[in-house]
Amino acid sequence: MADRREELAAPRRVTLPDGVRPGRLPAPPKGESPGAAVGGESVGQRRLTQWLPTLDRYDDIHDDLAGDETSRLSPYLRFGCLSPLAVANRAGGTDGPFVRQLCWRDFYHQVTAAFPDISTSAYRRGASEGWRYDADALAAWTEGRTSVAGKAVHQPWRLPDDVRRQLDYPPPLEVPGADPVWMR
Repeated sequence: MADRREELAAPRRVTLPDGVRPGRLPAPPKGESPGAAVGGESVGQRRLTQWLPTLDRYDDIHDDLAGDETSRLSPYLRFGCLSPLAVANRAGGTDGPFVRQLCWRDFYHQVTAAFPDISTSAYRRGASEGWRYDADALAAWTEGRTSVAGKAVHQPWRLPDDVRRQLDYPPPLEVPGADPVWMR
């Protein structure tokens, strides 16, 4: 395996390309985002530091949204407040399930950049986009007899509730005969 590059410090100054003029930042949109993560590198670093003690259990807890022990580092990685390399280094280097997830995250970012139609078209040659209806598979999923990453999902219908709880949203308004309507 090739050596990884060294972490680089943040630049002291960012120079805009020729022809790009600085301007005002747009005003924030109206409304609230109560579940939005507080931004910034220092906040992301604190979140990483708070979460690292659970790293040794990551393989057992990362799919357990109800357990609320996911890293919650995604917004900090997404907006560049934390670098994947720096996070991997803090997580102990090149091995382990968490670092593998960081690698998969970057792989799929590259796939999406190379194949921007990936949300509507298959990117692999010969891949089929045809859907199948399998009553037995649907029943197995509904009854919790399927798995996520090799772990049994005993209550798959709870997934939206677990995600909602993590995002700090109120429960959906049940409308008979329709999909749940999220209240806000």
